[in-house]
Amino acid sequence: MILNQYRLGLVSGLILAMAGTTSAFASARFSLVSVSTYGAPSVISSGAAVAGNGLMGYAGGGAMIEVPMGSGGRFGLELGAIYGDFKSHVNAVALTGTAGAVTLTGDFAYKKITVPVTLKYWATHWLNFNAGGYVSTAYGSLKTTGTLSDPGNVLGLGASSAVDQNGAFGDLAKNLSYGGSAGVGTNFHLTQVASLRLEGRFLYGVNDQGVGSDYTQESYKTREGQIFAGLTFGGGK
Repeated sequence: MILNQYRLGLVSGLILAMAGTTSAFASARFSLVSVSTYGAPSVISSGAAVAGNGLMGYAGGGAMIEVPMGSGGRFGLELGAIYGDFKSHVNAVALTGTAGAVTLTGDFAYKKITVPVTLKYWATHWLNFNAGGYVSTAYGSLKTTGTLSDPGNVLGLGASSAVDQNGAFGDLAKNLSYGGSAGVGTNFHLTQVASLRLEGRFLYGVNDQGVGSDYTQESYKTREGQIFAGLTFGGGK
């Protein structure tokens, strides 16, 4: 009898959990967005912070799903994936390789995938504040354009040379970045089931990406602004 009651309770709990999950996903909000970014990494070179790191770049697009949490519809948990091209600028960064030290001023362009996990608070039906974390990884080739300063001519290219080449991101820095995020967003109704989504976020990387397979920097951490524009479906927001 006790075993049957236990089984009945377990089955009832599973049914309620599934019902709750089904209900939550039925109320979920799905978004398709385009993303513009401003990449301004935190760089330490020769013991000092390097100023002037910043470049606007078109990142691409992504998809997100937000599942409501609790009663009242004020909170939601959002998971997404963003893919595309990314750009950043570095200003007089010292790179140390096996041949010696050189200084690079230029632009980086590469592809990456970012997975954000975000807790949202809906202050009104159209305005939300959000905070969470992210993990991103760069992959494929790294396009580097700029000027290489090499007073000691350790690379045999002269004291100053133009750089315009493709390499691997991992040559200069670690591919993986992770950290926190914060932002504010709006949803404006277009129809009963669709709304216009506009949102700004800031990513603050906490891990140091400064060690590559060929070169080492003193410190390189992600600092990235993101602007989302797209459509959200469902959820009643």
